[in-house]
Amino acid sequence: MDQRSTSIGQSRHSGGGVRAVLPLLILALLGTVKVGRFVYLNMKLQNVASNVADIVSRPDQVAASDLSNLSTAAPFMMRPFQASEHLRIIVTGAVVPNETDPAEVVWQAAGGGTLSPSSQVGEIGDTAAVPEGLVYFGGEALIVSEVFYAYDH
Repeated sequence: MDQRSTSIGQSRHSGGGVRAVLPLLILALLGTVKVGRFVYLNMKLQNVASNVADIVSRPDQVAASDLSNLSTAAPFMMRPFQASEHLRIIVTGAVVPNETDPAEVVWQAAGGGTLSPSSQVGEIGDTAAVPEGLVYFGGEALIVSEVFYAYDH
C-alpha cells in the first residue's frame, strides 16, 4: 500500500514551474514599463516640437529673446525627463522666394540643452530639406522645429 498522502491544499509538486515563470513575468513587467516610458517620451518630444513651432510662427517677426525664452522653457516642458545634456531644439526659418524656386533657410536658432546634432532641414543659405508633398507657394515662410533627444535605456 502506498504510504504517501497529501493534505487538502497541499500539492505534491515542488513549485518549480512557478519559480521558472516568475523571472519571465518580472522581465515582461519591466519591459512594459520601459516601453511605456519611451512612448511617453515620444509624446513629450512631439508636444515640444509642435508648441515651439506654433509659438514661433504666431508673430510677424521673431526676436532672439523669444527664441531664448523658448529654449529656457523647453526643459520644463520635458519634465519628468532630464533635458540638460539630452535635449536640443533647432528652429529653422525658411523662405519660399517664388513658386518655382525651393525654400531657402534664412535663419536658425538652437537651444534647450547641450546635445549637439545638426539640423536635418539644412544650414543658413542651404535649400531647405522639406518633406515631399508639402505644398507651399511663393512668398511664404516656413517654420520648422526639430527636437533631438538622447534616450538612455
